[in-house]
Amino acid sequence: MSFRPVVRTSAAHGLRTTVDVSRTHPQRLFADERERQYAIASVRALGGDPAGREEAGRFHTLHDESRLDPARWGALRSLSC
Repeated sequence: MSFRPVVRTSAAHGLRTTVDVSRTHPQRLFADERERQYAIASVRALGGDPAGREEAGRFHTLHDESRLDPARWGALRSLSC
């Protein structure tokens, strides 16, 4: 699943999103082989590599972090008393 729509929406509200691609975080085990194959195909469709991750039997995720865009921080600081 693409995270791009969330990033665009966050940006529209003054947040900048970064993604840590240095590692993945293991999630739950797949319910069955059908779900595993679906996940592997989805990762590949997004340009990722499921080797050692989804191929090994678990969902994996990247860490996304959204913070206030520094360009907008100045405008908000000027509102404080």
